[in-house]
Amino acid sequence: MTLCRYTRLAVLALGAIVASGCGTGEAKTDTPVCTHDVSEGGVTGESVEPSRFTVVDGDSLLLDEEKIRILGIDAPECPSDHFSGSQEPHATQAKEFLQRMIASAKSACIVRLDAKDNFQRTLAYVFLDERNVSAELVREGLAYENLTFYGHQSLKPFAMEVMEAVKVGKKPEFEAPHLFRRRHALRKQE
Repeated sequence: MTLCRYTRLAVLALGAIVASGCGTGEAKTDTPVCTHDVSEGGVTGESVEPSRFTVVDGDSLLLDEEKIRILGIDAPECPSDHFSGSQEPHATQAKEFLQRMIASAKSACIVRLDAKDNFQRTLAYVFLDERNVSAELVREGLAYENLTFYGHQSLKPFAMEVMEAVKVGKKPEFEAPHLFRRRHALRKQE
């Protein structure tokens, strides 16, 4: 069992105690418990039904109406108004892999940062059946890690899972998306 698994088990036990209302005099049975360690500042964890997710692309989701940018990865680009070309078929492969993960998941947990990105998307790690989605996409060669550029964002245990996936995973067969975007950016008309 890895250190991360021990952390999750400890948080699960603590979460069960808190959810049961221990010491508060009232039960909190309607509060979903997320089993991922969210003790570091600036983050929140929430259990959600996997069916509430809609896949936008390999690193973006909708949770109902909330736009989510999955932390720790950069997946290949689908066609867009922001640049010419696309990274097909890899973009579709990443999107479909994520759709399959969600469709087969029995549980989901989202760990959000308080901050949003430049496109006003919530920044979050997503877990399906206790699996770190970012690490799974990297392991399958369907995304690059972007932690070397942005850091662990106060979520070091989750970032470490992604970096471990880089070591053991398949090498992506496409150009790093940030380089692709730079080369294919459309110039704004003056």
